[in-house]
Amino acid sequence: MDNDPEAWRVRRMQPADQPAVGRVLAEAFADIYAPVVGQDRELAAAIAAIFPPDLTCYVGERAGEICGAAFLTFSALQSTVGWAEERAMWRVLRSRQSVGRAVLSRILLSLPATASRADRITSYVSSFAVRPAWQGQGLGSALLRQFEATSCDAGKTRIALHVTDTNWKARRLYERHGFQALRLEHSLFTQQIWGFRGLIYMIKYLPEASTDNAL
Repeated sequence: MDNDPEAWRVRRMQPADQPAVGRVLAEAFADIYAPVVGQDRELAAAIAAIFPPDLTCYVGERAGEICGAAFLTFSALQSTVGWAEERAMWRVLRSRQSVGRAVLSRILLSLPATASRADRITSYVSSFAVRPAWQGQGLGSALLRQFEATSCDAGKTRIALHVTDTNWKARRLYERHGFQALRLEHSLFTQQIWGFRGLIYMIKYLPEASTDNAL
């Protein structure tokens, strides 16, 4: 397959795309959803399709098929899960699970999550997902280029993200695009459940930025 990023179309998600985005996220993060849903891929996709409406989601597609997606935020408030999302998630979990199991599932889903680090100068990328069958074909690079251009247009001077400390493939992609690992942020119980100790916080300074802006 062609691994040229230019071969992909990257655009903002439309409301009708949300179920497809859920399927992409569920497939790309199948190991994260497994302790919650087991082999129930439909439940994983339904959960993944629930996110705040003000989140800006971009999708990457080829021949009309959505093969990757990720979120870009410019404010920490954009990623806040509200009551509407919590109620929707509870309804989805209860459609397939008992009350006790649904409570446990919601707790598990919260453990690997991290808050947006977007601020006045920083945009933040989250849930960066490419379906396994399309990884290594340039889609990840196409999404990152879109995010960098959009962040520059928004006046941001750097872009940030998190990656698990065991996801070396994704980390190498980010490093090729100029991201630097700043620190490892340890997470509670994730090593016992998912096998990773924590999340690596990475940033990239955009062309107009100066490292004098570093925290």
